[in-house]
Amino acid sequence: MTAIIEPVNTAPLSSALHMIATLATLSTQQTLLQLGLWQMVRRRRQDYQRRLHQLRTHRDHETDPSQTLDPDDTLTDELLAIQKNIKSTVGILQSHPKSWLGNRTRQELIRLHGALGDLRIWIMEHDADCSPIIDEAFETPEALLAALRKDAAG
Repeated sequence: MTAIIEPVNTAPLSSALHMIATLATLSTQQTLLQLGLWQMVRRRRQDYQRRLHQLRTHRDHETDPSQTLDPDDTLTDELLAIQKNIKSTVGILQSHPKSWLGNRTRQELIRLHGALGDLRIWIMEHDADCSPIIDEAFETPEALLAALRKDAAG
């Protein structure tokens, strides 16, 4: 099965999250840095929410719904790794003194985490819907895995 959309490039988000984590450690007392950090996180969240909307719209209008988006789980694995980075960045921000802008940045990071999770789950559900249904009963787990491997190869 081939992918039906162009790949989602997660490299810019990964580098942005690295920068966000670095800025988070520096922004404890610097309002301007906190504002820039908040805007960066907010923009990334909006980008990924827009991307999820595009994927859902594309699926509603696609001609061949049997094509997978992420057949080898590369994208969903990258999104999961980014979600883990976001969680650690939220932890960094929580260790700093509380400020209104810091709280807003944490909230945006949590919303970005959720948007990425929604995107990841949507891709996995779409790909699961594309998977063929196997109608046979299996005596052992090995027999099930062999059938799955045969289906994936075939």
